[in-house]
Amino acid sequence: MLLLLALSLFVCQATAALVSTFDNCLPQTARDSPTRLQFHPILVAAEFDSKLRELTITVWGTVTGRSSTSPAARRKIRRDLEGTRELWVREWDEGYEKEGGHEEEGWVAGRNSGVDSLKKRQFNKIAQANISQASPTYFGKVYNAGYRFPDPSIDYNYTGFIVDRDQSWKYATKFSANVVLASFLVYKNDTFFCEKPINSVNAICPFGNRVSLDNSTTTDRTDMMVKRLGPEEFRNDVTYLTHELPSFTWRRVLPSSYQFASLGATFKITSGDADATNVGCIHIEVTPEIQKGYNTALTWLSAGILIFVGIATILASALNPWNGTTDVFKFSSNFGMDEDMLRLVTPGFADCLQWLQFMVLTGSLSLSYPGFYQPIIANGAWSVLLLNTSLFSQAPIKANAWRADGIYTFQAWAYGFERLAQAVGLLTANDILVSVLAYFAVLLVGAVVIFQLWFWGRWAFWKLTGVEEEDLTSRNWPFTAGALIFTGVEAERSLLIQYYCYLGLVSRFAFTYFLLPVVTVCTFQFTIADHSATALTAIACIVLITILSFCGLLCYMIWTHDRPSELFDDLPTLLIHGTLYNTHREKHLRYFVVPISMNILRGITFGALQPSGIAQITILAACEIVTILAVYGIKPYARATSMNLWHFIFSVVRLLTILLMMAFVPSINATDAVKGWTGWVILGIHAVVLLFGFVLKALQTLLELIVRGYSTDEEAARGGFAKVRRDISRTGCCHHLCVVLFRKPETFPSPLPPLGMQMMNLGSRLDLDK
Repeated sequence: MLLLLALSLFVCQATAALVSTFDNCLPQTARDSPTRLQFHPILVAAEFDSKLRELTITVWGTVTGRSSTSPAARRKIRRDLEGTRELWVREWDEGYEKEGGHEEEGWVAGRNSGVDSLKKRQFNKIAQANISQASPTYFGKVYNAGYRFPDPSIDYNYTGFIVDRDQSWKYATKFSANVVLASFLVYKNDTFFCEKPINSVNAICPFGNRVSLDNSTTTDRTDMMVKRLGPEEFRNDVTYLTHELPSFTWRRVLPSSYQFASLGATFKITSGDADATNVGCIHIEVTPEIQKGYNTALTWLSAGILIFVGIATILASALNPWNGTTDVFKFSSNFGMDEDMLRLVTPGFADCLQWLQFMVLTGSLSLSYPGFYQPIIANGAWSVLLLNTSLFSQAPIKANAWRADGIYTFQAWAYGFERLAQAVGLLTANDILVSVLAYFAVLLVGAVVIFQLWFWGRWAFWKLTGVEEEDLTSRNWPFTAGALIFTGVEAERSLLIQYYCYLGLVSRFAFTYFLLPVVTVCTFQFTIADHSATALTAIACIVLITILSFCGLLCYMIWTHDRPSELFDDLPTLLIHGTLYNTHREKHLRYFVVPISMNILRGITFGALQPSGIAQITILAACEIVTILAVYGIKPYARATSMNLWHFIFSVVRLLTILLMMAFVPSINATDAVKGWTGWVILGIHAVVLLFGFVLKALQTLLELIVRGYSTDEEAARGGFAKVRRDISRTGCCHHLCVVLFRKPETFPSPLPPLGMQMMNLGSRLDLDK
């Protein structure tokens, strides 16, 4: 029989994950009262079955207060039948003692509960409490539950219990559940707290003492505190707490799986006295896990946007009708600085990548985000080189790290950057620095190897075929990909070229693409240095000093260059330094200091100021204001490129998203509705920028390249897309397209645009005139 009982308990026990996103929602005056009867939540576990759409929540806690039958802890005053005294507390029923009011010093076992409740309590105490109770799972070495216990600075009374009913009450103790999605009500219901009808929470009353102890009470507060809280050394032992603390479980089938949203569940325990005293209030935020298909779609959507923008940028650099060239050295460095070419390639690949990085890192601030925000943002964390590989802790890759039983289980007490890493899947904060630096090194070395293979392959092809189109020795200067080919150059010059090559490589990767995430993780490592490996802190220090030194050196070389025009006209110099300034006007060359210094300051803010979310918001907002003023005052970009307007809009939008995050500041204590709507608005703003600022702009660039292929007047073709369209209408270039498809090659108009020549060849191969 015992074996069957144990087996049945094992089968009936549900699994769930401990969540830390909950709080005691009783008024502060009530929580600070040492005599008022109240429930203190200490642990919460939740489970969400996305297939059945069933949400299960178990709450463990303890009870403080002086009186079980007078929860408000006020002196009971007898009603004056003659009306000479005003009743200021409440009127007692027939259970009130005729001799007058009295204060109740403790709870007398068996007075209010009845024999059946006591028998249920005494039978198999620990096992009985665990029936239908969530068995918690959690990640990390320590679950920080100790700070949820009653404030030790307040001399709480531990003699009171939460009881089902009292002789003087008309009603039983009530349990109210309210579940909302932002400002929409999902579920609301009232039921008994102690009794066990359908939809009840199955609390064992009298509710207060630890499960393994009886319901006796004494006037010794120290003894009662031990009965309620247990030994201090076990107050972070999750297994001990879930077996010893009294608990209740709420379960409900919901109408949806609620993807990309967080549910706010509020549980209230209301005493049955005439005042309907609220003796417990727990607010819990539960975020259902985003399904794998949605996560994959978001990841590849963001990556696809960046790839699409990159392809459009390369094609615009190589195929534009003004200075387009297949010379990879020239089109990768914006050589020639043609204004219409710059209009096509900007905003480009680097701008899109930096926007994705900003979107992700603003989700790493130490703020109280809505539960769905960081899991959604984490799908773009690849842009800051955060991937689900715990290289330092050497843990296997797990898709369900920091998520269990259908919900997310991030640590509410952790820094925002740590919670973002948890959303990605990294197990410890030590894995953050290692992940970013490791993948940065992989990309850097990979770029060198790929382009070395490309250059040597092209050299081998020319040697085998005996055809060498041009001497590339003059072009083998530092290239953004770090590739070299040595054909007929002196050894000294080769070494110098190789040095410049790698300098240009570091410049492109370290100062344009990944400056922000590298500075962020290095400074964040200093923030967690007290509980992190010393070797990691040393590595972060070395990397940060190296990057800042290189940055300072390059900035000094550009700032003090004798002939500024050489920085734009000399191709090797442009390949070395051009990534910092090759979209600016020559007379505003030194503006490059503004974006690079703002990125460094943002990185320090994201990483080093993690202890204060409000300080992070303040400095990030200041960075955007400085950028707005600099762009508006200096106007560093050529007017034809419209980049002054683009960067002004980008900075304004970034400032708007940062200011909206004020709703997430913990001290503001915004409601779930405010935080939920604000989170969706911010995500919507990022989506609009990616769509209209990058995707549609890249699409317009590709369409303009196609249409410009049919423009016969180069000067008339300069300008925006609308001007090209008017030029096509004026010259009747649509007729050329028909000619390309249906006329013989020798009858084509001359000169024919490059794209028209391609279409001509296609028509010749198809021989459509036959």
